[in-house]
Amino acid sequence: MYTLEKLTIVVLFATATTMLSAQQFTPIDISAEVSSDLRTWTYGQNYQPGGTELMVSGVPFQLAQFNNTPNTTGIVVPDPGPYSFTFSVPHGTRATVLYTLINEAYGAAGVPEGSITVTGASGQTATLELISGQNIRDHNQNLFENNLSFDTAIVPTYFLNGATTTQSIQSRLDRQQLLLPVSFLGDTIASISFQGIAHGRPDGTAFVAGLTLADESFIVPNLQLSIQGTNAILTWPASTYAFTLRSKTNLSQPDWSPVYPPPTTVNGQNFVTNSILGPQRFFILSQ
Repeated sequence: MYTLEKLTIVVLFATATTMLSAQQFTPIDISAEVSSDLRTWTYGQNYQPGGTELMVSGVPFQLAQFNNTPNTTGIVVPDPGPYSFTFSVPHGTRATVLYTLINEAYGAAGVPEGSITVTGASGQTATLELISGQNIRDHNQNLFENNLSFDTAIVPTYFLNGATTTQSIQSRLDRQQLLLPVSFLGDTIASISFQGIAHGRPDGTAFVAGLTLADESFIVPNLQLSIQGTNAILTWPASTYAFTLRSKTNLSQPDWSPVYPPPTTVNGQNFVTNSILGPQRFFILSQ
């Protein structure tokens, strides 16, 4: 039978036998498309000025200035809309994830506000649809859309008097993520585009404050185990798709076999469920 002790050994074994690779970030310069200064908006003086780096849960963003002016925070906003913006990507950039800083002015739950699309050099695309109250919300805690209900991977950052803070929720930027499909593996990124609708008040207008591409394909995944009833749940980040979950029933066997069916993906995490009532099995993530 499975035991928690045996499965814990498997997790440690998988982590210890894989070579660590550095995560590579490519912050995107959005300044060529900047059309407004966020620091002139409601409670805008709370925001960190552009021309600086903002670190959000380990991901760096390069905040832009408005018209190269100090003490401004440049954002890309389609007002009036609809409008499409295209951002240049440094030649040769590879990525498995696009991280974004996107909020809106005003907003009403369920209203489509636009989309972000990543295009690969071979023409493949991946799109993040922006829906008010699901994965974006008002930048200002007030009378409009203040909630997020769709994606638990969203990371908020709050600001007060020009710096990040934990003392106020009045002014915020939220970090989303778009996992690029396996068709992007080994290819480079051609461009990123933002299509904004600009409903205005009250339905909302989305804006982009930062974009960062990341290549996480060769980072050691953190393989985690949880027990739910008679099931063992194995999870690891979906962005590390150079790794495959494999198993065997005896460590003396020479080969590890891929686990079937393949994992399901929810909010950026891969999930595999196995009964703990059958023969013992050992698991490993490998390239």
